[in-house]
Amino acid sequence: MKLKNILSNAFNAIISSYEGKRFWPSLILRLVMALASAVITAVFANTLFSKNNIVNQIFAALFFYFLMVSVSKLITEIKRGGFAGRLKSTVCNMVRLKPPALWFFIAAIVLSLFLPYAFVLSLSLLLFCSAVSENNSLLLGVKNAVTKGENPEKNGKGLAAFTSGLIACGLIVCILTNLGVPTLYGVIDGSNPKPGTAQTEPAGKDDGSQIPSDTDKTPDSTTKPNGGDTKENDDSSIEETAKQLTDKLIEYAGKDKKAFAKLFRNTDDAVIDQYYNTSYNKFREYGKSLIAIAAQDGDSVWFTALYYQIPANYPAEKEKSVYLSTIMTHADDGWKLEWNDAVLSRLQSKYDNAGFTPEGLWAKESGYAWAKFFIPFDSYNTAIFYENAVMCKVTEMYMDENDNLNLMVYASNGTDKDVKLTGMDISVSDGDRMLFEKHFDVEIELNKDGVSLCALKLFSPQDIDFTTWSSPKITDFTFSYENQ
Repeated sequence: MKLKNILSNAFNAIISSYEGKRFWPSLILRLVMALASAVITAVFANTLFSKNNIVNQIFAALFFYFLMVSVSKLITEIKRGGFAGRLKSTVCNMVRLKPPALWFFIAAIVLSLFLPYAFVLSLSLLLFCSAVSENNSLLLGVKNAVTKGENPEKNGKGLAAFTSGLIACGLIVCILTNLGVPTLYGVIDGSNPKPGTAQTEPAGKDDGSQIPSDTDKTPDSTTKPNGGDTKENDDSSIEETAKQLTDKLIEYAGKDKKAFAKLFRNTDDAVIDQYYNTSYNKFREYGKSLIAIAAQDGDSVWFTALYYQIPANYPAEKEKSVYLSTIMTHADDGWKLEWNDAVLSRLQSKYDNAGFTPEGLWAKESGYAWAKFFIPFDSYNTAIFYENAVMCKVTEMYMDENDNLNLMVYASNGTDKDVKLTGMDISVSDGDRMLFEKHFDVEIELNKDGVSLCALKLFSPQDIDFTTWSSPKITDFTFSYENQ
């Protein structure tokens, strides 16, 4: 067959796939889907893949486009009639894995290993809908045009087998990825989990469950360090030094690998790479930051850097925040970040206990139900403030020997006026079960730059009907205050 005829037949197959006389509406619909996929990708690409790079953005755009086209094609095929028969035929072809259909199945599995599972699953859905379409399938139409239309049934079996291979491998890789097992695509993408490394965690809600929007904006107050200076000033306080190191880490990440690596000592390259490849867009967006010391042992400090954004109608609207907990150590070359087994073993116990009151720690060690919220920090030896705002956070919850529920609230006043906390409303759930909802009337005076730890109590059996929980979360927390 001449090339001219092949191209002509392939073009006719493409045209015929656009629902005959509805060519222009179908074409416009596809263009709208492509535009919609691009817009959705811009918003959600960073949540679909572990790394928000150009390659994964392309995969994300195709992912959303394939989903929309698949749904559209499925609706069209159902309207066409005879869908049940074509569906049964396609499913049978997907499981009859004999040569040559078997080779398509194996080829699909091999291909799936090199692609992100989300993309693979959306592609398999598109190909499944194409296989159900039979002669109306764009792919089969082009294939039949190139092969003079020979053996359309054979081609349909190959497409169905390829689809089943994608589904089988895609689901397996999906399960492995979510279990934290390294995958081949993770090796290519550099996103496989590294054991024993610090993780960046969201801290928008008191239970750390809110994930703010990931918009890359220029921060308001992030320090822009000189790329050649990686030694911190020994005269600075620990909090100032930790902020300088964190600001540099965020500034260099993804941009200057050499300067970035100089921020670390005694840290494996794999760990440094994970820090370097992490997206810090939220940190850059929020800009304002505070440093909370979680644990310290001599010249080794485990600190928490929290970056936040206070809305105009705060505290009626919750703040947005994200945090990073890591370790810095001091030596002859100044302060640097360090992450290894030796420094971890030195600080791990203190870090695990950070945020507990003595009573809460006693409850934990005595086997009573307990939970910690907010960021890990030593609330007795570290004062943290939101700039020009009042902070109020539930930090821990535990049951005591009398089956009473105890809550600890940390409050600080970063404004230029004295204030008084007047009320708190809190809701806590355990999975799908609501544990309690409670309003507390309080009178807690906070002077300018003042800090307070407030204990709240719910009595059993008057206020609560439980003594334990599995994974509690603060579903809602609001507070009110007035200027003095």
